[in-house]
Amino acid sequence: MQGQMSFFIKSFFFVLIGLMFPTSPRLILLGALPVLLLVAARIPAVRLATLGLGLPKKQSWLLTVAVPRGLAAGVLSAIPVHYGFAGPDFPPAIFSLIVTSILVFCLGVALVGRMSDEADTSA
Repeated sequence: MQGQMSFFIKSFFFVLIGLMFPTSPRLILLGALPVLLLVAARIPAVRLATLGLGLPKKQSWLLTVAVPRGLAAGVLSAIPVHYGFAGPDFPPAIFSLIVTSILVFCLGVALVGRMSDEADTSA
């Protein structure tokens, strides 16, 4: 029962993302730019946080691409619009950010998975 409910909730949320995803290139870029900046900032942050742990490069890169996807942010993005703090373009930009971070994570994990074990020496 728990697995079926989890599937139902996830399916509902991803349908909601599809419906709310913007078609405007400006809004897509507005959502994608913060993700790219966060990934760029995450590289030195992961290196600093794992300094001295002796993690293999493959694991270090996996930590780097594991960008939090903020699914709750999509649901909560309607609140500022409801109270008049943000314009109607705010939720679609947030959903663009979520989709971009999911794509970065998926592509990053695929690329890290293809790294050879020879490159898996200590960072």
